[in-house]
Amino acid sequence: MKQQNDEKKYAYIYTLLLMVLFTIPVYFALSYAYENELILKEMALEKYSNELENQIYSEQINLTRSVKIKYAFLNKMGEKQLYDLSKDLKNYNFKREC
Repeated sequence: MKQQNDEKKYAYIYTLLLMVLFTIPVYFALSYAYENELILKEMALEKYSNELENQIYSEQINLTRSVKIKYAFLNKMGEKQLYDLSKDLKNYNFKREC
């Protein structure tokens, strides 16, 4: 009877040990597969964004990468009030009136 209890005890210990030994590599394999999938999706997204950017800035559309805008702030009479924004703006109430 004592021998059967010892055998059951050892069987449980060995089973638990084998479960732990198999679980650790499976965990690392799944972790690696997950990271690998994230990297592949990131690379695919980056490739897509580069292709999209190339299509936007292609010669067919003739869209430049930098856009320079001429601007001016006008008063109610339509006269230019401010056209150089190198200075800080103070006390301006911006409203668009059409």
